Amino acid sequence: SFFNVNIFGIGIYNNDKKCLVFSNFTEEGEELPEFISSLDDKTSMGIFCFNKDELILCNDFENEYKKYISNLNLRTSKIPKSVIYLPLKNNNRKIGVFTLQSYTKNAFSEDIIPTIESLASYVAIALDNAEAYEIVKKQNEKLEKSKEYLEHLVQERTRDLEKAKNKAEESDRLKSAFLANMSHEIRTPLNAIVGFAGLLNDTGNTPEEIAKYKQIINKSSANLLQLINDIIDFSKIESGQLELYISDVNIYEILKEIYISFKEDMKRHVLSDQQNVEIKLVLNNTGHAFLKTDALRLQQIFNNLLNNAIKFTHEGYIEFGIKEIIEGREVLFYVKDTGIGIDKKYQQKIFDRFFKIEDNKNVLYRGTGLGLAITKHLVETLGGKIWVESEPNKGSTFLFSIPCQP
Repeated sequence: SFFNVNIFGIGIYNNDKKCLVFSNFTEEGEELPEFISSLDDKTSMGIFCFNKDELILCNDFENEYKKYISNLNLRTSKIPKSVIYLPLKNNNRKIGVFTLQSYTKNAFSEDIIPTIESLASYVAIALDNAEAYEIVKKQNEKLEKSKEYLEHLVQERTRDLEKAKNKAEESDRLKSAFLANMSHEIRTPLNAIVGFAGLLNDTGNTPEEIAKYKQIINKSSANLLQLINDIIDFSKIESGQLELYISDVNIYEILKEIYISFKEDMKRHVLSDQQNVEIKLVLNNTGHAFLKTDALRLQQIFNNLLNNAIKFTHEGYIEFGIKEIIEGREVLFYVKDTGIGIDKKYQQKIFDRFFKIEDNKNVLYRGTGLGLAITKHLVETLGGKIWVESEPNKGSTFLFSIPCQP
């Protein structure tokens, strides 16, 4: 049977009241009423995890809960059979606890622990940022109360404070939506990986079924890895810790390596289920083959754009390479596809973080809405610019420039 997370919850520590507040708790996608557990509550697994400050994994919870708590104080419709509890910490400061629960026995293996720990760390960072925003909000409220005494100063600074407030509120709204969707985005590839890995153990599988299961596991692993990488890069960008390593880069060699890698992955259907999509590499053989830039980040830009093209192209071709080399000025790269295209009203918004086009309710394109935002930041950090030329149902061409340095 498929691995399934039925219950997802976050408990946030309230230092004033010395308790955990569970306001983000869902069962089968439905929000549960908020509840509070004090630090001396012997019936709360969340409190046990928070006090012990360690990860708890139990795959037979119904029979083993007494190892952790005195008795069950059930908040959900039925007793979960598998649970994971992790403390949420940022810079060694305890923020709360994070839990995933399943009605299936033995639903969680040790193999998924690193992934869950990574997810918990980013949840902690997001919650910490949200708490910082609340502090800023309260400070703004105090400033508003004192403006009758400092009217001449407030009039000068109100506009800047209002912009900062709106930006912080928008960021908080987007991050809240991001957290709400993250459990679904993480759960989808995890379900496939764990579920089909379990099916591989069945003795009655045919060779064709085994090959199909492995293909699904590989594809889901690639999706999960891309999701985690996007979150890590986004976190580095938000904290200003993204580093560049500039060197003389042979751009022809990099493009050839990318082409070979994607061509092989598409043959194995790791990145695409479409069998009639061709990938092409076009090189401009005039000009110098070397560029002073960050090779890893240049490759990452192409990987993001090609993965995006593959996701939205169901037939035809995907073409990428060098559009033009302007000696002593810049190299113009491009990724072109014959996919679904992008309406003009979205062509600027698609580079915003967390933004996803969801006009077609009949097709679900998974993702966090971070890929193009990260790509834009990388291009601009390397000194270039990126834009898109597209029409609905006629495909898209993403172009970006990287400056040439003497």
